[in-house]
Amino acid sequence: MNGSWLGHEMRSVRTNMNVAVINARIIFFIECFIGKIIQNLIIFIQLLLKLSNNFDIILPNSKSIYCYYIR
Repeated sequence: MNGSWLGHEMRSVRTNMNVAVINARIIFFIECFIGKIIQNLIIFIQLLLKLSNNFDIILPNSKSIYCYYIR
C-alpha cells in the first residue's frame, strides 16, 4: 500500500513537471517571437532615422541570441 501511494505521488510530480516544461517552452517561444518583432521594429526605426538625418541608435539585441536555439 505504501509503495503504490509513493508511486502515484511520483507520477503526479512527473506530470506536473512535464506541464511546467511545456509552459516554459511556450513562454520562451512567445518571448522569442516578441523579441524578434521588437528587434525588427528597432532596425526599421534605425533605417528611418538614417534616411532622415544619419542618426544611429545602438540598442543591445538580447533576445536575438536566444532565438537561434529555436528555428
